[in-house]
This record gives sequence, structure tokens and C-alpha cells, in this order.
Amino acid sequence: MRFELSGSGDAIILRLEGECTLESAIELQAVLTQGLDKSDKVLVDLEKVSEVDISCLQLLCSALRTSAKMGKQIAIAPNMSDRFARFAKDTGYMYALGLDGIAGDCFQKGRQ
Repeated sequence: MRFELSGSGDAIILRLEGECTLESAIELQAVLTQGLDKSDKVLVDLEKVSEVDISCLQLLCSALRTSAKMGKQIAIAPNMSDRFARFAKDTGYMYALGLDGIAGDCFQKGRQ
């Protein structure tokens, strides 16, 4: 997995690229933490994610709950890759992540 953090102050954009799987879970957790350390709002861009597994979805859900407890916000940009969207839908995480237009129990749909 490759990532890029950009922006500062009010909002950070975290762009993920490549495989977002168990093998990159520790790295994903670290970069999410780094984003929250730099800003109160982190927008996660998943447009270039080529592979995803349940560990990635669970980690994103956990990050939302953690950020809310910190008084911060994580959101997923609506331009996610087809593979990510399909996997999230097939596993029921489209609702949990709030990506189906209905507020889920993990995320609110991101705004750019």
C-alpha cells in the first residue's frame, strides 16, 4: 500500500493506493493516527485502492470510533474504487461505513 497525506490545518486528505489488506494494516493504522495528529478532520481517498479485505474495513470503522471519541472526524471520499465499493457492499460495510447514503454506525459519507 502506498499513501500520501496532504493539506494542513482544518483538513487532511489521506490518499491510499494499492492493496489495503491485512499485510498493510499496521501501516494503515499508523498513517490514520498521523493524519489525526495533524488535523481534526481526515478525508480518506480510496479511488486508487486495487485490493481490499475485511481487515481494512474493520480498521477504518475502528478509526472512526476512535476519532469521534477524540472529538475529531474521519470521512471517506465518495470517489472510492469500484473494487473497494463492491467489497464493502458485499460484506455489509457500505451501510456500516455510511457509504450508501444512509448514516451508518461507523462513518458519515465524506464531503470534498
